[in-house]
Amino acid sequence: MKTQDAGTSGQQFTPPLPARAKHIRWLAGIGAIIVVLLVVGLSALVFAQFRQRQARQTSPTPPAAQWKEVLKGYTRTSLIAASSDPAIVYACASRETPNTSPPSTVSAITILRSADFGDHWQDIGGSAVPGAICQLAVNSQNSNDIYAVSYGNSSQNPVLLKHSQDGGKTWETILPVMHGSSLQTPVQWAVQQIQVEGNRLFGIQWIMPRALPVGPPIKSIPYLMPRLTTSIDGGHNWTIIDNQFATQKLGVHSYAVNPTNPDTIYDLVGYTGFPLNLRAVPTYDPLPIIGLNQELFKTTDGGVTWQSILKNIPYGSQVQLATGNPQLIYVGGTISPLPLVPGSPPQSYPVAIGSFHLQMSTNGGSNWQNVAIPSDIQSIQNWFVSSIGQVYASPTIPSSGQPTAIPGTIVPSTPVPFPTANPQSGVQGIPPVGADLSPPAPIYRTASVVGVHTQTSPFTLSQFIRRYDPNTNSWSDVTRPPTPGFMLQLTHVQSTSGAVIWFVGVADNGQVLYRYIV
Repeated sequence: MKTQDAGTSGQQFTPPLPARAKHIRWLAGIGAIIVVLLVVGLSALVFAQFRQRQARQTSPTPPAAQWKEVLKGYTRTSLIAASSDPAIVYACASRETPNTSPPSTVSAITILRSADFGDHWQDIGGSAVPGAICQLAVNSQNSNDIYAVSYGNSSQNPVLLKHSQDGGKTWETILPVMHGSSLQTPVQWAVQQIQVEGNRLFGIQWIMPRALPVGPPIKSIPYLMPRLTTSIDGGHNWTIIDNQFATQKLGVHSYAVNPTNPDTIYDLVGYTGFPLNLRAVPTYDPLPIIGLNQELFKTTDGGVTWQSILKNIPYGSQVQLATGNPQLIYVGGTISPLPLVPGSPPQSYPVAIGSFHLQMSTNGGSNWQNVAIPSDIQSIQNWFVSSIGQVYASPTIPSSGQPTAIPGTIVPSTPVPFPTANPQSGVQGIPPVGADLSPPAPIYRTASVVGVHTQTSPFTLSQFIRRYDPNTNSWSDVTRPPTPGFMLQLTHVQSTSGAVIWFVGVADNGQVLYRYIV
């Protein structure tokens, strides 16, 4: 029979565990500790991301696929949402005077702010926009960091740049200075299409390098040159970054900045002459049109060098990119009449003037393809690109032909001296209070540029809203507007495919702002 050894005291003796077994237990203990730490770390990371997402978005996203009236009693000229918090929305607007038919907007323009996707608004303008027209820009990284440009204030300060770092509670007045070795005379700062990306501001500044002679007995007409400018010190000092095109008599018509790398910029340039409408009273009848197409350039070094990436673009086009995928770029718009260029041959297009066209690049402009346009959306009022690269377009139907607010349409306006020379100061000025800020050339713009223009047009009412998906290369119906009007803006939501459609309904009792979550 097998027996166990016993000590001298008679107790049983248990031999010690081998060294290997102890090592395995030690490793198992360490592994358990590591697992616990990983679980705790991952939980903390998920919680931190959740809290960060909550901190970025101040309000939950409203229900989708529902039109909602969010603001009335105002005429809106622009609207912009914060990239870091899409629930925060800012708008330039004028309060309508009811008891008139149609309601007039005699009150001064102001700035409205909403922190819940437009459900509630507060007036934060104060003295920020004492003029008749304003435009806004919001820092893509800080929803409370906003800039406001106000036009038509006074002869001493015709254009003001205001800055707020607390969401409009307080405003600082900035006195911008335009710099450039090519400027023969000082230039009054008057930037349009202002935009903030990273720590840089961008915008288009109209320069008057010379006068365009048209021969006796007609006096010379100012020759305007729109240039792309930037500021790296919060708007105090501005420099021209596309002056290479000045010798070719080309001016910027539209631009887009890569939000992940502001040194990558797309500059859509074209001839800056305008139809010579010499009548004292505009008649809006067609004029002979000849001219040059537009061309798209790209820089990856902040404007030091430029490369042509797309030629023969129909006049009246825009460039837009997907902020969530900056390699996805669109160039398109409604083909508009060309500016008069003496001696230039007539231009021909595959489609008629007034038709919508669209080209797309998925690799930053290296290659391009045409986007097929359905026959029932040839006339596009406004079009916008979502953060993931889907195109939202607002086709139109014929109206009665009465003068109607039509932002985003071609505006052939009577030439005005913009900017005008100031003989007393020798500084290039800007239009007086109440003057039309449209450059004296028809260009395709949206209401977010400088405001809503009134013009007789056979296409004013939005019929439906369509969406183009580059993944399927197809168009689909999104929704039908609740009332006649126009699509004012498209902003994003905190999702992979969502967007917010902002639509202005136009009726006899004034304008109404509607919201639709896709």
